[in-house]
Amino acid sequence: MTIDLDTIVVLALAAGAVCLAHKKPDLGGALLVGIAVVTLLVLLLGDGQEQNGGYEACTPNAGQSLPPGCPSPAGDHPSDHTTPPPTPPA
Repeated sequence: MTIDLDTIVVLALAAGAVCLAHKKPDLGGALLVGIAVVTLLVLLLGDGQEQNGGYEACTPNAGQSLPPGCPSPAGDHPSDHTTPPPTPPA
């Protein structure tokens, strides 16, 4: 299991918010509301990768390329040329 950079940043900010709320209880309620609003915005305006079990939607079928917006598999290097789409049978 790996933790990406986004998760590390969110956990660090959450730890800072908890420390600040502990030291200054007046700000605790405001921080709670702010965190709730940001969480709802992230959930509502997410990038859609959470659908269909995460990145499973980015798994191509045999002979097909990855859909746009999917990360390339490890070890693949981008090239300077593009492959034209296959022509449909006549």
